[in-house]
Amino acid sequence: MDTGMNPNRLNHWARKPLRIVLRLWFLAALVCAFALAVSDALLSTGRPELLRYASFLAPLDSRIHWILAGVDPTRAPTHLERIRELSPVDARIRIQDALIAEQRGDLAAAERELLEAARLDRTFLPRWTLINFYFRRQRWPEFWEFSRSAASLYRGDLSGVFRLCLRIEPDPLTILRKLEATEAGARLDLLRVLTAAENYSAAGRIAPMVANDGLPDSRDLLLETCHQAGVANQAEAAVELWNALVQHKRFAGVPLRPKEGVSLNNGTFERAPTGACFDWKPARMEFIRIQSLRPQGLAIELSGRQSDTEALLEHWLPLVPNSRYRLSWTATEALKANSSPLEWWVDGEALAILSTKEAVFDSGSRTIVRLYLTTRRKPGKIKPEGIVEIRNVTLRML
Repeated sequence: MDTGMNPNRLNHWARKPLRIVLRLWFLAALVCAFALAVSDALLSTGRPELLRYASFLAPLDSRIHWILAGVDPTRAPTHLERIRELSPVDARIRIQDALIAEQRGDLAAAERELLEAARLDRTFLPRWTLINFYFRRQRWPEFWEFSRSAASLYRGDLSGVFRLCLRIEPDPLTILRKLEATEAGARLDLLRVLTAAENYSAAGRIAPMVANDGLPDSRDLLLETCHQAGVANQAEAAVELWNALVQHKRFAGVPLRPKEGVSLNNGTFERAPTGACFDWKPARMEFIRIQSLRPQGLAIELSGRQSDTEALLEHWLPLVPNSRYRLSWTATEALKANSSPLEWWVDGEALAILSTKEAVFDSGSRTIVRLYLTTRRKPGKIKPEGIVEIRNVTLRML
């Protein structure tokens, strides 16, 4: 009879403690996962009383103390100290300490904390904070140094940096050079800032670069900026923006050179009018139909049911002040008898009826005018009804 120990039973008892440990570990992991899930749910509420429960469930989560420091200012120093214990290399805590130091007037300590934050964290936030710090102190060499560093790191929206830069340097090309901002997205951000600030002259200076970059959003922004510049009577800037689009093939048209007498685009209507900036703007209304002819020209069909006064075509003309111009056109009219004639107007003044073929006008002090073809019902006549075809419009400086 074998009285020795059974090896299988021995192995069974040896493995039993291991199974218990594994089960306890698995149970602890489930409890921790549940606690973290509940903590995240409480964290999303932003309510101070629930955030305190979250900090109990997840005592090592510094995010909770960041939120508590913001919603519970009276205990902010305690929460910040806890963050410092949990995340000693978190640059945000140094930024917070720097802002507190600046508020109490200790500028040296504030700068020291911010520089250390930038050393620890090679992202945009510490540099953006330093940019603002040096801007407030009017320390321009350091301002430009960290603006350049921020531009080299950030691939998001640099609009905030550009807005500050423009307050001390009006030339956008100088700003791009100082920041060494070679990204096409940075130039587009700068154009957005200039457009929002209605700084159309500066926008015109960087328009060729933005148009050449060819980013998807740039075409519409350049057209919108061109339109706004025209509305603001800033003809030179509007022409710069238009020419940038045309010359870099972002929009079909001809470059305008007002000083050389080239102020009219698409005079033969070879391209369908789009209404954008210095292109023809056709009427889009009931009872009027406008369509392109081939190989060139435009047909306007009037139903007679339109309003008494309607602008059928419109074109902005950039002009040289105190100059004289001749407007000429080729057109045929097939209107119902006794129809009121179509007329060319410049700004708010009648220029000529369509059947006269040409007219002369002075620019006066204006640098941009609105030329438009209109219908105006005359006394004793009916509203125009029929078809008008315009084959060619030219403008010459005399």
